[in-house]
Amino acid sequence: GLEDAAAATIRQLLKRNCVRQAEAHFFPLEKPCISSCNALMEYYVRHGDAARAATLLDFMLERRLLPTMETYAAMCDIMAFHGHVALVQNMLEILLSHNMEVSLHFYTALITACGNKCPPDTATAERTFRRAVRKGFRAHDFRRGLDRAVGARRAQELISWAQFLPVQRDDLPLSAALISWGLPGSLSSHSEQTPPGDEGDDSAFVTERL
Repeated sequence: GLEDAAAATIRQLLKRNCVRQAEAHFFPLEKPCISSCNALMEYYVRHGDAARAATLLDFMLERRLLPTMETYAAMCDIMAFHGHVALVQNMLEILLSHNMEVSLHFYTALITACGNKCPPDTATAERTFRRAVRKGFRAHDFRRGLDRAVGARRAQELISWAQFLPVQRDDLPLSAALISWGLPGSLSSHSEQTPPGDEGDDSAFVTERL
């Protein structure tokens, strides 16, 4: 039908890198088909355009064009493979802001993206790890991604130290209330009985964007 014809036109335009013309066909549609959405998303991911990918995902959610979480996860895998940290991060933020349940897969994808970026984004990898563990995910599930993002030695330190992190059961976006505890370079620099940041000091919580 008309939706299939529109999707075919959009794909042809994108093959010729005529992205502005493709967008001119896409965004005025009252309810574009998922095929058109995926075509644009694939283009943005391939070209590392974090801003437009985030805008498109938000547009899809507002129009109730809801792919399965498996589709979102697949998008994140592509982004992570190419080291597009901002793309994975933005998708995670948007999903959380729409109160969608975010699985372990999305956090591991973000850490993987950090490792695949050149140079690796070690700071974002560590912040994402701390956030995920505080939400109840198992520290060891991040070992492979952490090894690549921060190095095997640092990964072991983070995983060993994660036992001190209290679990928080909220669904705040990653840009809010992140823990900034200044992880030690060596575990021996802190007492096991009193992990840093556990003294009830509200100053340990900061608002920063990954």
